[in-house]
Amino acid sequence: MTYVSPENSRLLYGNKSQVVSDGIHAAVVKVRLRDYRDMPVPNKQVEITASRTEGVTIQQPGLTDANGLALAYVRATTDGPVSLSAQVLPTT
Repeated sequence: MTYVSPENSRLLYGNKSQVVSDGIHAAVVKVRLRDYRDMPVPNKQVEITASRTEGVTIQQPGLTDANGLALAYVRATTDGPVSLSAQVLPTT
């Protein structure tokens, strides 16, 4: 079993520091999972959560690919900053 290293894993944001809060435009969030040897961790499900839920929609990422990467999309209909966090879900 491969364990995910919090120190080597990251939430990487796309090339936009801000997104229009119109519910249409989305911020792209890349999840990168690595183990303690900094090797990719594939086939893990990650859940993204936001600091506020009002007016925020998150399209959750699928399983991480062979490179340990997965994409999520975050949209908002209300103005204001949104902080994101991620957790690796247990495999069933």
